[in-house]
Amino acid sequence: MVDNCQYFKDKVHEKGFDAQQLWVGLKMLPIVDIKLGEDDNAQLIFESMNSKGKPLTAIDLIRNFMLMSLPSKEQTRLYESCWHPMEQMFGMGNERVINEFFWNWLWLKILNRQPKFDEVYDEFKLYIGDNPQLKVEEVPIDLKDGADHYTKIFLDREKDDELASAFRSFNRLGINAARLLLMEFCAQHDAYTLVKDEFIGLIRMLESFLFRRSACGRLTTGLNHYFSSLSKQLESQDIVECIAANLLLQDENKTAYFPTDAYFEEQFKARDCYNRFRDKCV
Repeated sequence: MVDNCQYFKDKVHEKGFDAQQLWVGLKMLPIVDIKLGEDDNAQLIFESMNSKGKPLTAIDLIRNFMLMSLPSKEQTRLYESCWHPMEQMFGMGNERVINEFFWNWLWLKILNRQPKFDEVYDEFKLYIGDNPQLKVEEVPIDLKDGADHYTKIFLDREKDDELASAFRSFNRLGINAARLLLMEFCAQHDAYTLVKDEFIGLIRMLESFLFRRSACGRLTTGLNHYFSSLSKQLESQDIVECIAANLLLQDENKTAYFPTDAYFEEQFKARDCYNRFRDKCV
């Protein structure tokens, strides 16, 4: 609504603005005013009103789910400080990217199972319901921080040249399996528990890990589960040591096997790696 309001303000001040045309348009705009009783669920009514029109995005539904129960001033404060900046990070029309972010964010939070990608909103409500200790006002802040990390890594918003270069190199692989782990690295870096050189070293390690596996024909199936589990171990351990130990000490028959130099050389000679990676190197 803020963006729409600004759009019309800009149009009004443009040369050649036609006030009559605006008035005709405004007369076609329906405004719905619904008074709720004490037992009415505002969120359910909001969802049902929008169910027959254009599908609402995950960020629309989650925003209203989180804010509708709060006093008006608190809604405004959290929207202006968290939600609107988060929407600007992703930009307009990036619904799938936003959905991917929420899915990865939820996977970092939910224990022992994979959230359903196409049911992010329902998964979010389930997560909130399963964690009554969460404070409503803290979740938008956490989401904003997560969105900041996600867009820096995957939407080229990083300002530090060295980190940005490492992110771009990693993203050229086109492999999504390690996204949630990179988000956790970014959070640790922002919390000063991971210095920049260590962060870049971990990115390079993951890049080598995924490239070698891809070149050797090792599937990424199961890696999201593995990385999700691994990310939950980081707070209590030395991060670099934990990642290195988990990746480098895997047996060849394990899900997260890191191909050795000898295994990589053997597979590299036998496989058509040129055509496999040609499009990613253009």
